[in-house]
Amino acid sequence: MTASVEPTTPSNGKGITPKRCSTAGCNVPSDLVLVDPAGVFEPACFTHAEWLEDERALSRRKGGLKLLGKLRRFTFLTVDDLGELATPEDAQRRAQIICDATATGKLGSAAASVALKALESWLKAHESVALERRLAELEARVAERDAQTERARRARAPGPSTEYLSRQSKP
Repeated sequence: MTASVEPTTPSNGKGITPKRCSTAGCNVPSDLVLVDPAGVFEPACFTHAEWLEDERALSRRKGGLKLLGKLRRFTFLTVDDLGELATPEDAQRRAQIICDATATGKLGSAAASVALKALESWLKAHESVALERRLAELEARVAERDAQTERARRARAPGPSTEYLSRQSKP
């Protein structure tokens, strides 16, 4: 013979969950209504149970910490944090600030990655502008040197012929 477990209801009604929270207007399902183990407070849901205030505070704190962790991913550095960007040395300083902020958790890894890629682009552009400037300067020097060489060649070349003065005219 197999025995089956049958639910038993205490004769005095203890342990039976009430159908509604004791707070007016709370429409929590009856299976979520809690009974005070000490029997001091009326049955209530987790939100309204006075004896669970410490547990609610702990849950809020945990939830707040989790939320802060999620929001921390979206923190960024300001221009004041990074400083001016005018020279490659400034770019190097900014890269150091970004690395430090990422390592300490002040800056998310995605934002740091984008910022470092932007710095790389800035350095390439700065290098390109500097090379263009140097190339233009070198081309100007070569043109000046070519002009000097041409003037020197003309100075060494014999002048116009004075033959017409030394020739005697034939009658």
